[in-house]
Amino acid sequence: MAVGAAALASLHGAGLAQSAPVDPLPKPLPQATSVKGSRPKSNATVLPPAAIKLDPSLQRLAGPASLALPTKTEDVRISTLRPLSLKEAENLAEVNDPNLKAIASQLIKPKVC
Repeated sequence: MAVGAAALASLHGAGLAQSAPVDPLPKPLPQATSVKGSRPKSNATVLPPAAIKLDPSLQRLAGPASLALPTKTEDVRISTLRPLSLKEAENLAEVNDPNLKAIASQLIKPKVC
């Protein structure tokens, strides 16, 4: 290893004694709001808010409580099959989705404080 370092030093001569040029520090990225302006608000007439209640015809398909675990086989066994319209499927997904519930609670919390 010492022989390799000596050979490298002889090839570069005094170049090893000088420090290599250092790249300048990168400029910080600008904030998106300063470049593009504030975020646009959604128009409720174009994009309705997510449902928080099930339609009466879908009450039997309501999801369990947030931390409920099935304790009986009937809790997880499919008892009946029925077709759903796209609107019914969207309503079920919006009301039963735990991620949407968590986001909704975060949005509601700042309004209360």
